[in-house]
Amino acid sequence: MTLPRFLKVGKTWFVTRRCIFRKFLLRPDRETTRLLDYAIGHAAKKARVRVIAAVALSNHVHFVIHDPCANMPVFM
Repeated sequence: MTLPRFLKVGKTWFVTRRCIFRKFLLRPDRETTRLLDYAIGHAAKKARVRVIAAVALSNHVHFVIHDPCANMPVFM
């Protein structure tokens, strides 16, 4: 387990999340892309973060987010 992050207002983060059991669940198709776009947008709006970049691979995603309100855990 990694050390806890110190949240700071206005910080930019590079974060990674992987699929459950490291399974290859993220297919490169239109349906999966739309679902990810919706989920990322909904989480960003709820947490009031700005998504600068997002990359989805077959079993994990990378995000670069700007967090003006220190709400990164809500986004994740």
